[in-house]
Amino acid sequence: MKLFVDAFRDPPDMTWTVARTSAAALEILRSGVLVTDLSLDHDLGGEDTSRPVVLYLAEYGGWPAVVRVHSANPVGVEWLTSMVERYGPGISRRRCPPIERYTRFVSGPCHSDPVTESVTETSATGQQASTTEEEVWSLLI
Repeated sequence: MKLFVDAFRDPPDMTWTVARTSAAALEILRSGVLVTDLSLDHDLGGEDTSRPVVLYLAEYGGWPAVVRVHSANPVGVEWLTSMVERYGPGISRRRCPPIERYTRFVSGPCHSDPVTESVTETSATGQQASTTEEEVWSLLI
């Protein structure tokens, strides 16, 4: 299963299961279903964040092979990214070449307006590159 944790956005395609709250995501993870891909937004509405999901995986294991972060909150992106890199499989963007970091910044209220995105990646060689919105979502599939 591919799990997309986001309160507002829809997943890139219909192969993803959506959890709109951290409680819903934790329920799925605790159910024993094999989650192969996980895509996390940091802010899930109100006081809810995806931090409990990452803390649960850090404590109990069961990390999916592929973990992505898609968030408008740069501080939240940094926290999620550092936790997944330290305790999990690391942040993934595509299967190869290996990417050390994936960050997606989105502007716009409720993330539903047309947005301008800047994606920064650092490869194993330390080179940085920017990617357009269409390229990002095509790679998330």
